[in-house]
Amino acid sequence: MIIKHKGKHLADSLATPNDIYLKCMNINGFYKATLDVCATSKNSKCDFYIQKREDALKVDWNFANSCMKDILYKLNVSRQILSKPVCFCNPPHSKSKLFVEQAYNQWRKNNLDIVMLLPVNVLGSEYSKKFILPFIKYKPEMFLGRIRFLDPITNKPSKYNSVNSYFTYAYYDDRNED
Repeated sequence: MIIKHKGKHLADSLATPNDIYLKCMNINGFYKATLDVCATSKNSKCDFYIQKREDALKVDWNFANSCMKDILYKLNVSRQILSKPVCFCNPPHSKSKLFVEQAYNQWRKNNLDIVMLLPVNVLGSEYSKKFILPFIKYKPEMFLGRIRFLDPITNKPSKYNSVNSYFTYAYYDDRNED
């Protein structure tokens, strides 16, 4: 059987199913994320999100350091949320390396809690050796298998499961460790 490759654009725009998002949060010890760093208004899992045009690779993920801070205060957003958001990141596949490095840098710079969903094959990469493996808190349930992502237009499950298996991991401070 020949399967036509759909290109990076499709894999980069698939949305995270809600049950997978909830598993990622639960496995890593969180109830809900505050900021979705790779989202659109149609597929965000959080109340706040960073859109493609805002470029999450260039902006600070900490509300307290962002230009949105004053607006969010006026909207009566909790100061606790503003000072330490929990971030969710299911990055575009073509930019996994860049987002892993950005997540690591945001965690180190701002002490943010960041939950990521990534293909298992990144674990063999050079950047994984630097930015993931030294900090990962292994749990057997972190491996989620192949996922049926959501079509970005219809928001319905795609016809097939993903080619890759996926795992979730989180950058967080020691207060969250078992």
